[in-house]
Amino acid sequence: MVHTLPDYSTKYKMAKVFGQIDTGELAVRLGAISSFDRRGNVLWMDNFEEATIGWEVSYTGGAGNTFLSTNRWLHGGQSLYLEPDTDDDDRVSLIRNLSYPTLGRMGFEASMTCIDTVKFISLFMRVYDGVHYHESGFGYWKDTDQLTFLGPLGLNVPFKDGITTEDDDRLFLHFKYVYDYTTAKYVRGNFNGVDYDMSTLSGQIEDDAIRPYLRLYIVCDCAGTGLTYTYLDSVILTQNEP
Repeated sequence: MVHTLPDYSTKYKMAKVFGQIDTGELAVRLGAISSFDRRGNVLWMDNFEEATIGWEVSYTGGAGNTFLSTNRWLHGGQSLYLEPDTDDDDRVSLIRNLSYPTLGRMGFEASMTCIDTVKFISLFMRVYDGVHYHESGFGYWKDTDQLTFLGPLGLNVPFKDGITTEDDDRLFLHFKYVYDYTTAKYVRGNFNGVDYDMSTLSGQIEDDAIRPYLRLYIVCDCAGTGLTYTYLDSVILTQNEP
């Protein structure tokens, strides 16, 4: 069987297939680290395959539970299990501090499960530049079927209604949003492979003289209707987003 340039990236026709890894086929079979959106350059990622959790864990309300789990995963063989307490608005938050990045269009994405007892799950980025902090966020409110963004007053504001998902802890939902720190405007959000224009929406800017760094938050909030938990996998931070 003869293969030429489109298949194997060689300038010459080959008489037979030999033992060479076809990276295109591997990408299809294994899946990319970002299964839905490959735009932007990966600045940092966590796929929760290590033996320890590299995040600070904080609980609001009662005590919850957080641990690495092999029960569910999107890629690899582990994910992070997050469980807040069972009262309304009990929540578990993950916090990760990173060094100050080159600012511009930055993307933050993750994949999480979302059963019916979850009130909302959200991603937030906060950048301290030495004079101000700039905060943005993107979330899915399961109880109201809405997508939200963090607005100029620091509140979660709905911008898209009618978003429904299955009550299934094996189904990972993909979240991504892009925020432009040079204009203090959102660019777009992506939920389960569907892009949503957010270019008219603004984030929050407040005075704060903390030395420059970047802080990431991931939040799971309880609706108060029973045991609440989510599995988290494939957290990716990107820059140079289009």
